[in-house]
Amino acid sequence: MKPRTIWTLLLAWLLALPATATVLLPLTVDDLSRLAPLVLVGEVNSVKCEWNQSKTKIYTRVLVTPTEVLKGDKNPGTVTIKTIGGRVGNVVAELAGAPRFSVGERVVVFLEPRRDGDGYNTLGLYQGKFELVRDQKTGQELALRPEAGRGVGFAADAATSKNENVLTLEQIRAAVRRAGGGK
Repeated sequence: MKPRTIWTLLLAWLLALPATATVLLPLTVDDLSRLAPLVLVGEVNSVKCEWNQSKTKIYTRVLVTPTEVLKGDKNPGTVTIKTIGGRVGNVVAELAGAPRFSVGERVVVFLEPRRDGDGYNTLGLYQGKFELVRDQKTGQELALRPEAGRGVGFAADAATSKNENVLTLEQIRAAVRRAGGGK
């Protein structure tokens, strides 16, 4: 086989592969604070994966008990976050950029109601979820935003939000206050 034929076949094969990227607009904490109708600090109580009724999609249902509401309904009760993807039995479905949650995790989440009325989405997928950890040296609570991960692209320059992957909880509270929410 000629080298040109091999390259043509390789190119055709690569073009036939499905695209797996998720393209997002980069969101700063100020953007999230302004756009999210509900912002809360809470603890993850439950993470359960389930099929939709027609068994064509897997969703992860996350229950979060708020410990502090920064913006929105001051008494939301336990909040349900529903994300696409998860694992049911041996079947795994993943969406690049989807947030991941663990039981017992303390989080700050920027939420918007789902169109189907079944709970909330994190705003900007993973961008709307920060894990809270205590800095052992200073005692401050730090809010950590996960990396975008493989398969995530940005429709604009993401440099503006990269320096916001580690913030203090107080910096997030201040951003929400600047956006007109909270205390």
